[in-house]
Amino acid sequence: MRYIPIHDGVRGAALVAEVYVNPTDVSFKGVSIGERTADPEWSGSLKDPLDPDQGRHTAWSAPAGSGNLSTGCYVTDDNAGFEMNYNRPGDGIWIWDIPWFYQVGTYESKVFTTIRQDMRNIGDKKSTVSKNGITVERTIP
Repeated sequence: MRYIPIHDGVRGAALVAEVYVNPTDVSFKGVSIGERTADPEWSGSLKDPLDPDQGRHTAWSAPAGSGNLSTGCYVTDDNAGFEMNYNRPGDGIWIWDIPWFYQVGTYESKVFTTIRQDMRNIGDKKSTVSKNGITVERTIP
């Protein structure tokens, strides 16, 4: 996991997680993995009343690699985070339940799990990002 830098003086937190598919002794070459579109639950300082589509999670997919006995098959770097170009005070949340899917060639895609992504402003300086059990916390310097 890597951290995405957030500008000084603004709220936000972010992470980059490398996505692998297991087991490690199988090749997933020819399989695509991705996330579907998801609408957020949102409130407080993270809700923009002027943009009703703000916070909609965009779908993506990427082909899995050919395999690695120590890590599994690499798929992509998954970015999760936010940086606010406005600093509304107070608590706020964005929460998505994001369906993950796989697809083999041109066959119909299948959802195999749902992952929760949670972004929060806490108080006037602290922000967190959580995805699939990984959490990054940041306080405005």
